Amino acid sequence: NSHADKNQYNFILGNATLDENLLDAGLERASTVITTLPSDADNVFITLTAKEIKPDIKVIAKASEPSSERKLMRAGASHVVMPDRLGGMHMASLVTKPYVIEFLELLNGVGEQQLELSEIDHSRLKEEYQEQSLKQLDIRNRTGATIIAYKDDVDGFVFNPNSEKKIAKGDVLIVLGKKEDLKRFNEHFLA
Repeated sequence: NSHADKNQYNFILGNATLDENLLDAGLERASTVITTLPSDADNVFITLTAKEIKPDIKVIAKASEPSSERKLMRAGASHVVMPDRLGGMHMASLVTKPYVIEFLELLNGVGEQQLELSEIDHSRLKEEYQEQSLKQLDIRNRTGATIIAYKDDVDGFVFNPNSEKKIAKGDVLIVLGKKEDLKRFNEHFLA
């Protein structure tokens, strides 16, 4: 597959519930496993196996049945995604909140005005910007991008942050903008 070669993906053909295939795929070196098999039981089994081999690994698992969601969490999954539930909620929201959905679709690259979200850790900022306030950084005027939230160790996620907020060690900025805005942000602010 030339697309796979170009992106340097590795494929292993085999049953993902077998330990040796997970090990061949590099489970011991991985930070995250995403398991999306059709069978919820198989996804539970892979979660258990992955956590047994590497207890600190993050597992993102798919579930079809609500009862499987609890089992996957007990097995050690960090996140459980239920595509059918998400699809149903999305369809209902198209009726009740069409403009919110249109905005979210912009974030997914649908439409002319594609928007992207980026997460920027304090440590990636150039040194001269590391302890400045959002007002001092003036990101919107300099780049077109917008800080829609930040995450810190005390308050967790803070949306629509106050302009007096100083960016401190451990903070992560959530930046929204078009591709060219984020490119300008990276060139101007990142080390």
